[in-house]
Amino acid sequence: LHDHPGTVMETVRNNESGEVIFQPVRISREGTFLFKIREVKGANSSIVYDEEPIAVRVVARESGGTLSATVTYSKGGTPVANPAFVNKKTAPETGDAYLTYVLYLLAASALFGGGFLVIHRQRNSRREQQQ
Repeated sequence: LHDHPGTVMETVRNNESGEVIFQPVRISREGTFLFKIREVKGANSSIVYDEEPIAVRVVARESGGTLSATVTYSKGGTPVANPAFVNKKTAPETGDAYLTYVLYLLAASALFGGGFLVIHRQRNSRREQQQ
């Protein structure tokens, strides 16, 4: 969690269900307060971590001697009701290159097999003409 100038206020880890829970931020006066939540990249090289920060806007208003706050979130400039980081796992090698190679060999053998049949027919045709 970062304040508006960008100073880190708190760093937490997600729990077993993926939720990130920060300590309450104390606000003691009316106003608009801006924060950003950024994901810290992990060490797993097969994961592409979400680098888009979540903007948090807290509007505090006093009414009847009571201070209340409204919190809104946005990501990439778009308001979001349930902010989340979306990480992507890079796909492991699937053997597609091997499959492509096998298909290429099958196609080539079909082509040469077909060529063999044409040559074989031509030889038969020549034999028939010679007889």
